[in-house]
Amino acid sequence: MDTNADGRSELVVGAPGENAGAGSVWVLPGTTAGITATGSFTFGAGTLGAVAPGAASGTSFNR
Repeated sequence: MDTNADGRSELVVGAPGENAGAGSVWVLPGTTAGITATGSFTFGAGTLGAVAPGAASGTSFNR
């Protein structure tokens, strides 16, 4: 998935058990050398404005 439209795919990782089960999603950028942690970011239910205990954000992804 190319989330920033730079022509390189990012690695998107779900962590549904993080934050007491509310879940989180990590995005690691792709570079010409491969995947890197530099510039990575995370978001979860709280970031999206809906803190839901046990929401398990990042359990599944749809394209």
